[in-house]
Amino acid sequence: MTGPRRLRVQAHAPTARASALVFGDTGSLVRPPTQDPPVGSREQRLALCGPEPACAQSATGAGWAVQVSDQLRGPDCGHWTGRTLAEIAAADPAGLAGWLADPDARPHGGETLTKLIGRLTTLLRLPDQTPVQADADGDEAPQLWLATPLVVRALVVAALGAPPVVLFAVDVSFGGEVLLSGSGRRWRLQGLTRNS
Repeated sequence: MTGPRRLRVQAHAPTARASALVFGDTGSLVRPPTQDPPVGSREQRLALCGPEPACAQSATGAGWAVQVSDQLRGPDCGHWTGRTLAEIAAADPAGLAGWLADPDARPHGGETLTKLIGRLTTLLRLPDQTPVQADADGDEAPQLWLATPLVVRALVVAALGAPPVVLFAVDVSFGGEVLLSGSGRRWRLQGLTRNS
């Protein structure tokens, strides 16, 4: 690759339980995306996806081949996994308040948001995770990564090298997209669309 790496990071489409805001949601999509497939053959267009089923379903529904990366997984939410935001707010209001304000909090016993950002920083510093792909004009196309909305937000913080607390100021929802360019340790935010 000759220039800066271009990376398109997209949050998967909504799952059946998305409106309930389920911690560690591993559900399927409400409805697969109906976008036109990308230009070029499917073998050439490869998306790096988190292991959550909705990530791969979003990619394949849009005509992309899938390569799963465990490093793009959502955070381990410990004993909150599978529970809704409303359930946690009722059962552990202080823990939830702390988690929503402090990226080092781990009232659920799982991974902190700071650790998530650190994991994603490491991923961004690795060599390209998918082969270089060309667009219709033969120019290098951005790589596509699909993950949960929280992971996409954390990737923005990781890419910019911002303090972990900035995660609470970034808003990316289901179907939202971030455009990054850079290489290794230095990244630039080129665009952010809250949702498609």
